[in-house]
Amino acid sequence: MIHRFYVRNIQSVREGVELDFRVPGTTPDHPRFRRRASPPGVRLPSVIVLIGPNGSGKTTLLRTMISIVNFMARSFDYRSDEEVLDFFAFESHESRRKPTRVEIDFDTEWSPFGSDGRSVLRYTLELLRDENGHSQASRVGYEALHAFPNGRPRRVFERRGGGPVHVAKDLGLRPGDDRLASIPPNASVIATLAKLGVAPFMALAQDVGALQSNIAGSDRWHPPDDVAVRTYQELPEFVEKVSDVLPRFDLGIEEMKVYELSGGPVLGFNHRGLDTPVLLAGESSGTRHLIRTFPILQFALKLGSLAVLDDFDAEFHADLAAEILRWFQSEDRNPRGAQLICSTHNLSLLDDLEKEEVFIAEKNRDGATRAYGVRQVAGVRRAENLQKLYRSGALGGIPTFG
Repeated sequence: MIHRFYVRNIQSVREGVELDFRVPGTTPDHPRFRRRASPPGVRLPSVIVLIGPNGSGKTTLLRTMISIVNFMARSFDYRSDEEVLDFFAFESHESRRKPTRVEIDFDTEWSPFGSDGRSVLRYTLELLRDENGHSQASRVGYEALHAFPNGRPRRVFERRGGGPVHVAKDLGLRPGDDRLASIPPNASVIATLAKLGVAPFMALAQDVGALQSNIAGSDRWHPPDDVAVRTYQELPEFVEKVSDVLPRFDLGIEEMKVYELSGGPVLGFNHRGLDTPVLLAGESSGTRHLIRTFPILQFALKLGSLAVLDDFDAEFHADLAAEILRWFQSEDRNPRGAQLICSTHNLSLLDDLEKEEVFIAEKNRDGATRAYGVRQVAGVRRAENLQKLYRSGALGGIPTFG
């Protein structure tokens, strides 16, 4: 789960934006707020929803979460010769020359100092740009990973620019190890050492890389139909689970099955009153969207990992979108503590959310994104209707027409 996220100078974000997901100690206990073992007493929402007008920066914030995770886990493979992928500065003359900084606090089953259970890590990345004025980042200026075994930060590794990489002795790398000298200027220490077979970093990259998302580059993404079919073919329990959901939202569907045809497997939907199954291409756009998105959600729930979804409920009925949020909020459906961070324009979802689960994105007059939690808005009481408050403008982040 993500505890805190900070970003500065990337795309629509100019000044620092911080999203602190930790539930205040004064908030009443609720099953949807998961208590974490490390640090003791910390509670986190299992669902976090970003709302705001089109173009307010919701996608920028979610995309940056994906980019930082991909950089940690995969940048050695993704790197080009001259740049760091996916990190563009705020497009102003001054900002194009400034670094991008991202910090993310998250918990993980990987423990760098041998303690049992989950540990909290803080990953910090600062990316520099060349003097040519291009907004694309070109190299790492600072990178560090800290753990908090006793509530205080302890360095796992740290590097500045082209200087040496300092790694904690517990991880078994000596200062003169050739693998430390092999880290490229535009790739992560974690991804590089994982690729070079350093066991602790292989475990961390695998844990971090379990992230599930519908974001790829600048667009929403879903698995191609053939990939979705193979997933359901290989995981019959997914077929059973989605077949349980479908009849409640498409009253004509009784179940989904994987059918083996001469040309390969296909997904067929048995409808009440029809003698022949309807194939995926013949179903409604909402049903097709659910079938393609369901594996992303189910993998996160199965692994207890993070799911980051932009505009996740596009083409969903409002009741289906609300049920998906309840999957993550439910201790029975989500026993491993998976976390869903998503954006939506479906304001009816606010009716079933607590103020600690909702964050607002908006832009100031200079076109820069700011974001904050509804719990930070003065005067919002727990029993109030968040949808009504948002529509009234009391929470900010409301579109202006005309």
